[in-house]
Amino acid sequence: LSGELCRDRGILAVTAELSDKEGFIVRRDRYEQVVNRYDQIEQRLATQVADGIAAELGDVISLAPDRPVNHLAYEQLLIGREHSDQRNWDQAELAFRKALELEPDYAEAVFGLAGVALRPGSEESKVARLVKARDVADRALELARRELEQGVPGFREHFTIGMIQHSLAHFEESLLWRQSVEMDEPEIDRRKVRIADHYAESLRHLRAALVFNPSEPTIYNWLASTLDHQGPAQRTESMKVYEQALERDPFNQEFSARLANMLAGRGQFHQGMELLDRFKALPEVPRFIWWTQLEIMMNHGRWDEKFAMQIEILQTDPDAYLGNGVIWNLYSLVNQFADLGLEEESIDLYHRLKEIPASQDDWGREYFLEDGLLLVTGREMEIAERNVALIEGLSDEEILDNGSLEVADIAWALWLTGQHERAVSLAAAVRHVQQQQT
Repeated sequence: LSGELCRDRGILAVTAELSDKEGFIVRRDRYEQVVNRYDQIEQRLATQVADGIAAELGDVISLAPDRPVNHLAYEQLLIGREHSDQRNWDQAELAFRKALELEPDYAEAVFGLAGVALRPGSEESKVARLVKARDVADRALELARRELEQGVPGFREHFTIGMIQHSLAHFEESLLWRQSVEMDEPEIDRRKVRIADHYAESLRHLRAALVFNPSEPTIYNWLASTLDHQGPAQRTESMKVYEQALERDPFNQEFSARLANMLAGRGQFHQGMELLDRFKALPEVPRFIWWTQLEIMMNHGRWDEKFAMQIEILQTDPDAYLGNGVIWNLYSLVNQFADLGLEEESIDLYHRLKEIPASQDDWGREYFLEDGLLLVTGREMEIAERNVALIEGLSDEEILDNGSLEVADIAWALWLTGQHERAVSLAAAVRHVQQQQT
């Protein structure tokens, strides 16, 4: 069996030929698939080729048992995932429920609902949302295990269970740090064992899924993240996962960014930056890569290089700062100059940034810029009083749950305005979150 794999814009095509031992072609066919970010493209095309060969060979090879796919339910699953990525929670929930109407025991659709249960902005506390998401994911896990037991296991079954187990571990971790003050040591230890078991099971199934289909890009992120949660000893293997992913997709922005961060974190700063510099050979340098390089420079204290690169980007592509992460580095730099006492530089940068047209995604623009200007002019108390006003009537838990608040800034504002006990309590909670994430 031989063939060619070709991509023409949005179409992926396989041309396959089956020859006998004398080289005579007994079958030739072409298979096409529209490229879709959620489709297991290579697996689907390979299945089509295999079906054609099986028809040609007859009883020479045995076929897998028939496993029909409910295409309407699958379509709703894809729609729900797309809405979830866009944080359109109501539309996502509607699509997942439609998928379950079409196929009641659809584990992946139930798992999609677990993510919807965590939607921010609801009146429920974060703990209540986490408990609901965990319970829904538990149901999804039960369905996925049943599916694995009833049929011939493949990529989808192992990948689904791996994702659910990883998410269950993450939900349990979040619940543990929020509820740990109410638990005794034995209960905390039991929770930690449960979390470790979830991650270990996730790792086993994700590795199995990778064997079935090493061309599915999403699995590499899940597998590397699960390895990271096994502790520092597994970080080397986590890096190898991204290296393996880049062997299949050398210019994948996300994999390159993650591996570059890992290399820099291990003291291989220049290797990480060179990995991202490869993208400069492309017709258009992806702004996402610029942003990653700036973040790495910031994390490693290379302020001169970072500022020089920011100015270079601003000169070569003025629009690079609109509606993406790059401009936030400049907003924070206004404050950093102020902290260093570089008043002239801070004010100059402030006025330059004010000249850049704001995009609709730039919701924090004025907040960050005005903070920088107030710091330069010594009016820090004005910032503190404004930040304290933002949390009027909110509990500490509500502050931590609010994704639009800079909690560390709030804690400092409370301290400056004399609310020392609450400031220390909130700062300790932030520190606890950082330790859990680390």
